[in-house]
Amino acid sequence: MMSYDLQSSSKSSYQNALYASSKNYLLTNECNIDGTLKLYNSVGIPNNKVIIGVPFYGRTFTNSTGPGSNSTHSGAITQGVIHDYKLKYGASIEHWDDEC
Repeated sequence: MMSYDLQSSSKSSYQNALYASSKNYLLTNECNIDGTLKLYNSVGIPNNKVIIGVPFYGRTFTNSTGPGSNSTHSGAITQGVIHDYKLKYGASIEHWDDEC
């Protein structure tokens, strides 16, 4: 199961959330890895037959006020770019969402 881009290009959101968000960050509550696996299970595909592919890149957005807000997708960003940014500019603020 490719979990790449489980989000809309018009709304800043998680690249591939594991679970749904009560904060309406996701395109739909089913647009996450857990929801997709439940859909697969409902049509007879067991979890032991599924391999989950997760992206090692992120999306960049402009005109956004944060997760779940309307925005404009402006490109992709790799782990290497993020690593180099941190080396060049020092510490950065990272956020974690325990729910998703």
